Amino acid sequence: MLLAAASQVTERIKLITMGIQLSLYPQPVRVAEELAMANNLSGGRVVAGFVSTTAASLYAYNVTATEDRARYHEAYDLIVKAWTESEPFEWHGDYFDYPCVSILPRRSRAASPVWTVAASAESLQWAAQRHMALLSSGPTSRALRRWPTTGISP
Repeated sequence: MLLAAASQVTERIKLITMGIQLSLYPQPVRVAEELAMANNLSGGRVVAGFVSTTAASLYAYNVTATEDRARYHEAYDLIVKAWTESEPFEWHGDYFDYPCVSILPRRSRAASPVWTVAASAESLQWAAQRHMALLSSGPTSRALRRWPTTGISP
């Protein structure tokens, strides 16, 4: 809601949310709808950032640590499909089950790239396969040392 409000009182700045912990959301389709609406209201200025969660949040939301990564990844793939698929579709995943997904409005074609944070080689590989923009903690030299283990070039 804050992004939607900010879209109405700004004209040029990017509206960035870096820290949506997808594994905690029971309804990722709702996340897709809300981000798409804010993005359209802003003329494509919303920058979505998705991250894994912390142990404290997992505990507070009663999500097991072993499910965190898989729930995050499935929710992300569902959200992107909801943003881009022109026809209604079914989704029957390990964590989310929808007989019909069709959001309105769709995310603006002018939308900014989606960002994520990655620290492990597995997370870097996953983000690269999805062409996500990347934030990495620590100095650039440490981030670059992770690249050789991913099988992708920086």
